[in-house]
Amino acid sequence: MNKLSEFAYTNFLFLNNYYYHAPCLHFKEIEDIVNSYTEDDIDNDFFDWGYNCDMDKTPVKNSNIFQLILDNMGAFAEDIFKIDSSTWNIEEPWLNTYKKGQYQEIHDHAENDFSAVVFMNEEIDFGQFYFMDRTPARRSNIFEDDISYPNISKGDIIIFPGHMLHGVSPHKNDIIRKTLSFNMDMKR
Repeated sequence: MNKLSEFAYTNFLFLNNYYYHAPCLHFKEIEDIVNSYTEDDIDNDFFDWGYNCDMDKTPVKNSNIFQLILDNMGAFAEDIFKIDSSTWNIEEPWLNTYKKGQYQEIHDHAENDFSAVVFMNEEIDFGQFYFMDRTPARRSNIFEDDISYPNISKGDIIIFPGHMLHGVSPHKNDIIRKTLSFNMDMKR
């Protein structure tokens, strides 16, 4: 041991990349709402984002979905922050659909406190949701890979800080991949 070793240490600051992964509460009811939308309801022009990706977006304008989502946010808030669900403002959710070859570019929702994705279906060769580490020091691959693919199943929800980079790899199945996404902020 050298002289410096007994006084030197590494202190990692602000390690705030994490995600909450759980079965989606009320998944069947959410699935019924999502499946009520058809290809005719797609409205990519409604959104002012997503120009660097190739997927379709549908605004979900169903007031019943907010309470279903809120129950999931309540479980997350109680587990992580020990607060109740009345602390959330939830923005209007949207349906993402991916045909074969479509994908979602790496992006974040930094303007929001949290983002969430409900995985509506799964099959072999579906596009994979992933997180990318934005920390340049880690890009050297000294420690580990800079991309992480959560092990997702149909009916799961993941919730994560809006600043985290994420995307969806190219979809390789003829079955349309569907996810429901939404953003939320803590009331201040």
